[in-house]
Amino acid sequence: ANASAAAAADAAATAAPGPATAVAPSIVCPPESIVCVHSNYSRLSSIVQKHAPGGVDGILADLGVSSMQLDDPDRGMTYKRDGPLDMRLDMTNAGLSTASELLDMWSEDTLIKILIRNSDEEFAEGIAASIKRGIAAAGGRERDGRRGGEVKKAGKGSGTFGNITTTAELAAAVKKGVPRGTSEEELKAINRRVFQALRIQVNDEFGKLDALLEAIPFALKPGGRVAVLTFHSGEDRRVKLAFRDGVRAGVYSCASDMIRPSWDEQMDNPRAKSAKLRWAMKASDAGEGIVEVEEEEDADEKLQEWELGAVAASVRWKNDD
Repeated sequence: ANASAAAAADAAATAAPGPATAVAPSIVCPPESIVCVHSNYSRLSSIVQKHAPGGVDGILADLGVSSMQLDDPDRGMTYKRDGPLDMRLDMTNAGLSTASELLDMWSEDTLIKILIRNSDEEFAEGIAASIKRGIAAAGGRERDGRRGGEVKKAGKGSGTFGNITTTAELAAAVKKGVPRGTSEEELKAINRRVFQALRIQVNDEFGKLDALLEAIPFALKPGGRVAVLTFHSGEDRRVKLAFRDGVRAGVYSCASDMIRPSWDEQMDNPRAKSAKLRWAMKASDAGEGIVEVEEEEDADEKLQEWELGAVAASVRWKNDD
């Protein structure tokens, strides 16, 4: 690909000037230099071992959900348009339960913890109670043992799932679970947080990210670089802690501070407003070139440990030897 880019640049430099409306030529890469894999980035190790067993020079992980997915009412990820309450990122995965099914299975306490852990929702208790009341009113089953009893999954097609089946029904339950007098703008922000929290849980996004962060050092060549683009605090905390601990263990030679989009970029693309970019470089020799990282406030470093497979406060790296 580098050779092709150089050739394209040489060709562009020596080409005769065209009309004023001409567009600069695009860089052309040979088809064999690109390999597309339909998979999850949590399986990075096996993918790299198959296609680049010697490791890779760079990794870019864009953790943002596609705008086309968010805006598609059939995926059930937005409160703005009514649609089936699905929320699966990979709708071809028949073994993955939908948000509608999981809301019926989760206990009220479990739902509270999901809303707090995944989106820091201030009104988690009221919203969770409202959702479970809505399910009960629709004929769904309530869970025995409100205080964290185990949830057993009923078989698909049993008729016990999907009592809140649409995004409009979920948004209505959220509205009933917040204090009276909540403004429309605040209600929109609450809905965004609730829908985000449920989407994260449906797709186990934090678990998949933790697996990716553990696999990255083994997929990179010495001196290789990784950049991760996050879009909310739960993701960014995990990346920050993983890179910080990797530097301290000598796995990474250095790591960046958080990089935010410029004001102009935010104006051109409002959805970039929450984006945060962090990068790190793998050490040429594990255990050497360690860069000290300043301590930050404990409140910003610690992750709350909840049920449902929540990870520990940081990812610990071992030296290669």
